[in-house]
Amino acid sequence: MKTYDFDRIVDRHGTNAVKYDTLTDVFGSKELLPLWVADMDFATPDFILDALRRRLDHPVLGYTQLPDDYWPQIAVWIEARHGWRPDPAWMRFIPGIVKGIGMAVLAKPILMLLYGSRPYLVPVAVPIMQAYGYSTALMALSAPITNMLQAIGRTDVPVKSLLIGAAIKIVGNFVLVGIPSINIQGAPYASILCYVVVVAINLYFLLHVSKVRINVISVFLKPAFCSVVCGVAAFASYGILSTLLGSIWPAGGLFGKSMLSAGNMSVLIAVMIAVAFYVVALLFSRAISKDDVAMLPKGEKIAKILEKYGLMG
Repeated sequence: MKTYDFDRIVDRHGTNAVKYDTLTDVFGSKELLPLWVADMDFATPDFILDALRRRLDHPVLGYTQLPDDYWPQIAVWIEARHGWRPDPAWMRFIPGIVKGIGMAVLAKPILMLLYGSRPYLVPVAVPIMQAYGYSTALMALSAPITNMLQAIGRTDVPVKSLLIGAAIKIVGNFVLVGIPSINIQGAPYASILCYVVVVAINLYFLLHVSKVRINVISVFLKPAFCSVVCGVAAFASYGILSTLLGSIWPAGGLFGKSMLSAGNMSVLIAVMIAVAFYVVALLFSRAISKDDVAMLPKGEKIAKILEKYGLMG
């Protein structure tokens, strides 16, 4: 195994490093210890640099998909450090507001779909999954705001707001987990509170520093409305379907397959219905812009059709 020299000092001045080259702009002096950015000064390992060089040998840097070994490698990492190896099939990105709300609304049926053979685990996990679903929605909102703050030179604001949020998270954990009726479920609730504070602070400073006037209806209210419609559609359709199918569906599942039970089929159909309602809500609230549609395959053609019927913002 190669030995790495962690005592080697790498001079990063003049490389557009935020940590060093913006000290004067942000703090008024360059004679400071730059402890304000979570950026290590250790040299990148050779095997990572070699992998990047191999990729750069190809002249086109376009859109890529995840390699086949991406999730298995994460499972190996978790096992090496925590002694438990999750199934890579369980792993998914949940980067969006709609996905987070959907995960929260359908937490119980989704968990039953995944852990139907061990139903005793579900009641414990449902509140946690619900809370983290809403946290995911807040994180999806936080990421672009943080990026915009960094773009206008206020990289200090996300760091400070995250410190405040982390403090609230720690206090929230201590208080909520200590309440017997809440117990471990207090941890995700504290996470929600943390991200609410972080988003609020970052958004305030973004508007204050940039002097930009945001169209609240287009930027926040319309997407929020469509997300709520999606969540309500998922919740209501699952409730109706599980009742209807439960009365007529074979007890052991369709064709004797437990995976094709009434509950699981209700989840899958409810997700499809929710997606349909979300698309309809986007169209009728005119929450989609031409730039959004242009990124889709045959986007220009689709945009013209939507414009013709007045379904584009």
